[in-house]
Amino acid sequence: AKTGSGKTLAFIVPAIIAIRKLQQTESSPPIGPFCCVLAPTRELAQQIDVETKKVLPSSIQSVVVYGGAEKRP
Repeated sequence: AKTGSGKTLAFIVPAIIAIRKLQQTESSPPIGPFCCVLAPTRELAQQIDVETKKVLPSSIQSVVVYGGAEKRP
């Protein structure tokens, strides 16, 4: 599918909904991670992280992890 067609949102939004339900039903804040997205390239992993952070509620954090690069920007 073309860039910008919503492929990332197709799997991120259901994950966000599931995490929000966990946050609402637990008496104490749950400890994660709750969702792991695997990508074949560093560039795609970074793109997924950028797009995810656009729709992420402030109560949920996103972290991108990849190898082959310096730890500090």
